[in-house]
Amino acid sequence: MPEATADLNLIRVFCAIYESRSVTGAARRLGISQPSVSHALQRLRTAYRDSMFVRSGRGVVATPRARELYPGLRAGLDQLEATLSTIDAVDPVVAPMRLRLWLTDLGERAFLPIIIPALRDRAPQALLEIRPLVVARVESALHRGEVDGVICSQRLELTGVQRSPLLFDDYVVLAAADHPRIGETLSAAEFAAEPHIGLASEVGHAAPTAIAEARFPQLRTVLHVPRIGGIPDVVRHTDCLAVVPRFLAELERRRGGLKVLAHPLQVPHAETALYHHDRSRQTAAQRWLTDLILETCRAPAFGGGAEPSPRM
Repeated sequence: MPEATADLNLIRVFCAIYESRSVTGAARRLGISQPSVSHALQRLRTAYRDSMFVRSGRGVVATPRARELYPGLRAGLDQLEATLSTIDAVDPVVAPMRLRLWLTDLGERAFLPIIIPALRDRAPQALLEIRPLVVARVESALHRGEVDGVICSQRLELTGVQRSPLLFDDYVVLAAADHPRIGETLSAAEFAAEPHIGLASEVGHAAPTAIAEARFPQLRTVLHVPRIGGIPDVVRHTDCLAVVPRFLAELERRRGGLKVLAHPLQVPHAETALYHHDRSRQTAAQRWLTDLILETCRAPAFGGGAEPSPRM
């Protein structure tokens, strides 16, 4: 093995470039400058007498030699950093942490009132930046270091990303309180006969729509929206129905003008999870944020954490 590989930082740079497929992304993920990453990459090329990564489009791809090296270097780095993490800590009281989290508009309503009080109490110097969820970019954004965690209801199968369930919820049907044809209960036939509001599939919550459309091919959707938060107001002023998680329905029922009805079909529960790197690959600040979210958003008072019993 070349002597240069004994440098832990070189191995970190190698793995970061390999996983992010970008020198810029590796720099962002590691919190160092792009020239520093380029310099480290040159040392790796010299040590292994291989280009290691070659340009492809807007990023880079690994050479056969780099692909051969990656599994062993990654495993060794994980083991070493797991040991080092026991002494690598962050003092949240004084640390000016900048933390980044991706959420949907419903996620903001559900989780920020829980997260922010705990954050202000335990890390008064921290800044939490919220960005809109872009499902198609979750994996690349985590690997490139653009975001520290993602809270999402859509089940994602991602490479090198851990999924930690937070909240399980029922799906219910919203109707206007003065709906001309819907009473206090809703049959499957009534559900199928009414116009519906749909939600863009990339937001999540796609399973109930897929089940309803398979059961009722004639189901009529008259509006598709990119965000779930605006649906209740549309329902209040129309004869449309909408399927939403119970959490949102109960929040909106307090404002009046809505009926919250049991879904007439058997549909799976909504399951929201935190997506994050494995602890061995996280910075101290990222581990701290993950622990905070899992502790507060899985609390029994919040209603999350335990998997529900099957619906009958």
